[in-house]
Amino acid sequence: ISLKRYISTPDERIRLFILQATLFESINRKEFYSRLNLSYSTLKNDIILLKKKTPSHIEFTLKNRNSWAINGNEISIRINFCKNIFNILELDQNNNLVPHKANSPIDNLITDQFLNILKENNLSTATIYQTINSKVELSYNSKKYLIIYLSISLYRIIQYHAIDNIKKLPIKYINHINILQFDNAENQFINILLSALNHKTEKQSIIEPQLYKFIKMFHKEISQVICINQSDEAILIMEIYQVIYSSVLQSEFTIDFDDKKLDKVDHLYGELYHNVVNFIRTINNHYQ
Repeated sequence: ISLKRYISTPDERIRLFILQATLFESINRKEFYSRLNLSYSTLKNDIILLKKKTPSHIEFTLKNRNSWAINGNEISIRINFCKNIFNILELDQNNNLVPHKANSPIDNLITDQFLNILKENNLSTATIYQTINSKVELSYNSKKYLIIYLSISLYRIIQYHAIDNIKKLPIKYINHINILQFDNAENQFINILLSALNHKTEKQSIIEPQLYKFIKMFHKEISQVICINQSDEAILIMEIYQVIYSSVLQSEFTIDFDDKKLDKVDHLYGELYHNVVNFIRTINNHYQ
């Protein structure tokens, strides 16, 4: 189906606008909507929705009468890009980014643009990923997220959009790796991101005393609801700790993944779900 014949949804158009604004210095609104065969009233409604969906620390500003540009915190811009493109890209057997097979014409447009930009600028993440992979083992989703992040970072850096500074975090993170082609701030955030993603590493996790205390309390509560072998207690506590530790870092930068396996958990495991909700509330109150 051609773009002009395809009936796009507002969410698809907003995603396309955000992704193109991250890749290009500016977006001409008239050309954008003309290409999709859409009316001026649709444009006005989409702009209202765009403002609602734009995260804090990011804004769209008029460069001239018809062109808009993305501005704001560089980390937020990159993370927002990863969030919007994550579900329309996949990894092949060689860990190369490829379009998702069930993409709509709009999604294919932006994935093709992104992948062509990487190819035209010789921006391969293979060497960087191999260096990271030798130190840290990542799940599929985390690996895909990291490769998307590294790809957009390499491109944004050559477009003179580098990370200037990183806010102070409520929890320490592990320095997994130092990648020579990145400066200190870029390396620092890659290490924060690795700590936030689902990973395994030979390095000992940083134990934050207060967080560990919360985990022990939570473990004591759920042990009254589910049967836990005494010999497995220490392993379970550290597994819960790693998940919550990563989640605290993820929440600082709004890094998230949809987990459909969690659907209807409140109906299937009501008491346990209640314990988890209370525990998350405690963590949020402490680390906000």
